[in-house]
Amino acid sequence: MMDDALSYLMNYALAHDIGVVYDTTLPPYAPPVSFVRQRLVVMNGNFRESEQPFALAHEIGHIMLGHYRFHCNAPVVKYKQEKEADDYATDLLWQCAEDNNLNYVDFLATYGVPDRMFLD
Repeated sequence: MMDDALSYLMNYALAHDIGVVYDTTLPPYAPPVSFVRQRLVVMNGNFRESEQPFALAHEIGHIMLGHYRFHCNAPVVKYKQEKEADDYATDLLWQCAEDNNLNYVDFLATYGVPDRMFLD
């Protein structure tokens, strides 16, 4: 199921002119990152496997929403952008879940939706 989500997200990225580099040489603590101007996501193949679908969807969200890193100097702006990317990721993955007939509980477990999504 997770592979289905990653394929779905890779196809979504491709359809929206977003490149994805899947790098397996990075250390496990290096999170995925997006480069908005270049429309590029660098995924760390050694990052927590269970969180990779959500992480990729989150980084795609930053690009689709036009979030630029230099705007993140103020904590309130950074928080707002991270929350927006989380919401985008959740919506994007929910579309994938519906295509795969997943219920809500399976959706949360399968796609690595982080605990922070339940705090607001």
